[in-house]
Amino acid sequence: MTTLSRAWAEKGKPFVVKAKQGRESVHAYASVDPWLGEGVLSLKPKANTEAMGAFLDEVATAFPGRKVLMFMDNAGWHTAKKLPVPPDITIAFLPPRSPELNPVERLWRHIRQGHMHNRVFDGLQQVLGALDEALMDLGSEDLKRICACGYL
Repeated sequence: MTTLSRAWAEKGKPFVVKAKQGRESVHAYASVDPWLGEGVLSLKPKANTEAMGAFLDEVATAFPGRKVLMFMDNAGWHTAKKLPVPPDITIAFLPPRSPELNPVERLWRHIRQGHMHNRVFDGLQQVLGALDEALMDLGSEDLKRICACGYL
């Protein structure tokens, strides 16, 4: 879906931002270490308990032998009793309706604002290309800055 945001325009000139109706989707799962500026990103066809379990396994594999504290909202696939959580991962649930407390939400906001707003994508592949471009532009120092939270 196209998202609109503020933009500069010449005074007195018409300003048009195209929008496209329709929706295709893929679910992006991400985890970021705000101290080291490292992260894991995985694209899944669905947002469900099975996909979340697979993502947790990917995180455990990416950070072998390290204890991981992962902040999550209370989505059903995060809180499911059947969610297999690797032994080195501890999950801390955030209060309801508080995405600003989740470090990775800051990453998503940065990507949307810098690479997605006021753009019309012809299809999902273009969106994924923009996501890839946004991630390639980020270095570890950028991830540290964007995802740092004072309470951590």
